[in-house]
Amino acid sequence: MATIVIVHGGWDGGWFWKRPAHELLKRGHEVYTPTLTGLGESYDARVK
Repeated sequence: MATIVIVHGGWDGGWFWKRPAHELLKRGHEVYTPTLTGLGESYDARVK
C-alpha cells in the first residue's frame, strides 16, 4: 500500500485529519498527519 502524508492548512493541526487517517489506516496505508510548528499541539519552553 501507499505511504501518505497529509498536511493541514491554516488554523488547523494534524488532529483535523484523524478520521480520514483512521480510514486510510484500516485500508492498509501508512499515514502521517504532522502538526506544523507554532500551531498549537507542540510545547516549546523557549516560547513565552
